[in-house]
Amino acid sequence: MYAKDDGGEPVSAVQVGLGGWGTDWAMRVLPSAPGIRVVAWAEPDPDRRAAFAAATGVPLPQVHSGLVDALAAVEAEAVFVTTGLASHGALARAALTAGKHVLLDKPFTPDLTEATDLVRLADEVGRALVIAQDHRFFAASSQVRHLLAQQVVGRPRHVTVAFRHNSRSPWDEAAGSVLWRVAVHHFDLLRAFFGEPKAICARSWPRGQSPGRALSSFSADIEFTSGVVAQYSASATSPAPTTRWTGDWTVEGDDGVLEWAGTEPGAGAFARYTRAGGGTTEVPVGVPRVRDRWAVVDQFARSVRAGSESEISGRANLGTIALVSAAETSMASGQCVALS
Repeated sequence: MYAKDDGGEPVSAVQVGLGGWGTDWAMRVLPSAPGIRVVAWAEPDPDRRAAFAAATGVPLPQVHSGLVDALAAVEAEAVFVTTGLASHGALARAALTAGKHVLLDKPFTPDLTEATDLVRLADEVGRALVIAQDHRFFAASSQVRHLLAQQVVGRPRHVTVAFRHNSRSPWDEAAGSVLWRVAVHHFDLLRAFFGEPKAICARSWPRGQSPGRALSSFSADIEFTSGVVAQYSASATSPAPTTRWTGDWTVEGDDGVLEWAGTEPGAGAFARYTRAGGGTTEVPVGVPRVRDRWAVVDQFARSVRAGSESEISGRANLGTIALVSAAETSMASGQCVALS
């Protein structure tokens, strides 16, 4: 753990990475997110720096070419990394070594050993390391977690999750594979709902995928230590109707079936359950006070100020990275992989 800070002031931070997603964070989320105050930005690409300054009105001198320059120019307690996946590990290490708390966009890092080392480093320097797994804080998923805790369909036994996207051009970058770009969210939610996985059997499809292409489609059977079995499928190039980014979920329990999908009520999110021998109950998807990415920032700020560990800390996220990595190993080897 790390020292508690009772200051109550917003956490001052440097944001690194101003691509499309990083700029969305910078313009849409961070100005109104609770508990954080961005004092400088960093982006190595000069065109992106100029575009960001023009779009936001931030003076160009406050948009630095790299993390080292930004930290030398301002006083900041934390670093928020919104770069591509390949640079997550190095930037998180540099920030922690500089004595900064770190909020790292998901996924954590594609290398489980590196992720474990970063958690160890955060402990050594006494700083928070939090991963922005925002799917846990959607209005719909928050409601579903509550319904599962209430056991509205009894003890969960079997789960199906299906994600379909019909992009005509498969994601080319390795970091953009459907496993690391999308399934990592669903795997993290499965852990939040049903506990730790015991084993996974995964395979990609169709076979004979073009060399150099990112993984576009795969399926997996996942067994949890709780006894729950999940059947998961994801495709970025499916001709079937597109699902929401959360995927379509069905949870079968001893006493009925729970179905849900989506993020917010206004975006078509729903949750409903049908008890054995009874009718279907539509559950209103309430809107939490703080949700989505705003809740991630709130979790981070509270963790820094209270000196406590968040449910989305780097340590807590190791199980998600282990499950995604095991899926890769299973697909490559053609064998099931045990996790515990």
